[in-house]
Amino acid sequence: MEVFRSGHAAGIWAKWREFGLMSEAFPELIESPDLVPRILERIDRRIAGGGRLGDATILASLFLPRFSRLLEEMTGGGQGRLNNVEFMDRLKVILEPASTRMLVSNHTMHLMFHGLFILTKMRRAPERGRQVIKLSRHESFSVAWDLLGLGVSVGLFSEAGRKAWEAALDQVRRSPDSEAPTLEVDTVRRTRRRKRRRKPRVVEKSE
Repeated sequence: MEVFRSGHAAGIWAKWREFGLMSEAFPELIESPDLVPRILERIDRRIAGGGRLGDATILASLFLPRFSRLLEEMTGGGQGRLNNVEFMDRLKVILEPASTRMLVSNHTMHLMFHGLFILTKMRRAPERGRQVIKLSRHESFSVAWDLLGLGVSVGLFSEAGRKAWEAALDQVRRSPDSEAPTLEVDTVRRTRRRKRRRKPRVVEKSE
């Protein structure tokens, strides 16, 4: 964690790769050798500018490329519905081995896992104020929000989606706690056709 907070993480990461330490220390992450350094460069810039990122955000950001591929695979390119239970099971398989090897605390692992899962809900503009309120009150939401920004900066997520969430959060903050505002953002609403109720057929009995 000292490396990741140093402001020079991208350069150190490059040296780890050069001397073969990556395959020993982080075998799960060598599948994304190009994207992870770009993410670390963004983290370095933020730290150099006086910004701060929590351990859960920094560690979860290393898994953003694999997370993104899994999300695309399970949603057919990001357009389909997501099987939440299956996704959570597969996300654990990705996170747990590396987290165990890095001696990540249970609480940090909890924040990483739920931050990434919340991020699945933020891949497109929110449709309801209640959805924004519910997610924004979760303890892992700040992790998800930072991950969204990092993902946008390296092209994994759309800037339009991030701006829609930013606008929705602003509307929620300006509304009373008890109210879920109608969101004034561009959304794609799905409408379900209701089955038409048939009137019961009356059969007259012949005498």
